[in-house]
Amino acid sequence: MLRAVPTKSGTGIQFWGGYEDLFAMYQTLMKLTGEEETMYDDREARDIIIYSFMHELRAAYSGKLDEKSSVNFQGDLEGFYGFRFSYIDLIFLIASLRYNASYAVLDSFDQENLGTLETLMKAAMMSYDEIGTNAILPFLKPGAIDAAHPLLMQFNQQLAIDFYQKKSGITRFRNIPDMLLQTVEFHPSYYAFHSRLYAMAMEAGCPINQLDSVEYQNIKW
Repeated sequence: MLRAVPTKSGTGIQFWGGYEDLFAMYQTLMKLTGEEETMYDDREARDIIIYSFMHELRAAYSGKLDEKSSVNFQGDLEGFYGFRFSYIDLIFLIASLRYNASYAVLDSFDQENLGTLETLMKAAMMSYDEIGTNAILPFLKPGAIDAAHPLLMQFNQQLAIDFYQKKSGITRFRNIPDMLLQTVEFHPSYYAFHSRLYAMAMEAGCPINQLDSVEYQNIKW
């Protein structure tokens, strides 16, 4: 059984699950990446976003991250493995999964796993702050985040860094919708955000769609 709780500083969600549950989720997500034969292209950014979650899943069920024990219904001690994932990364993950799933062949078990992931995410967010979550939920709807945008990865990376750099707490969480609006084409903040990324790419000496932000090291979960 998978469980999810908000992290203490409101940066993301702590997922917990037994080996079988985490491994089953990993197997489902594998079907939504380039590991499986597909009918469509232009998916590298979406795959990388999905792989980042899969990496944490695998590290968790391999016992490399958080671990705790719990007593099951039979009274036996069993291990639970956990990992954390930020709200920004989760929002882009859901958008990528939705897009890739629309072209993939999934069975009922896979559908159940994807539904469980989204349900757990929403419930954990609600338990942290209902007001902020209700403002974020529209961005979890199909198409709200353009998962086919050529700068999807750059949007995800930079917004995550911007999020980490803000003071943790409810206010930061409630600012997520305004941050996400920067990815919505034709919104006034989109053009300023795009210009910012372009300037960063010029400074780095690379095309904007090859801009790769350095991983943020000091995340306060």
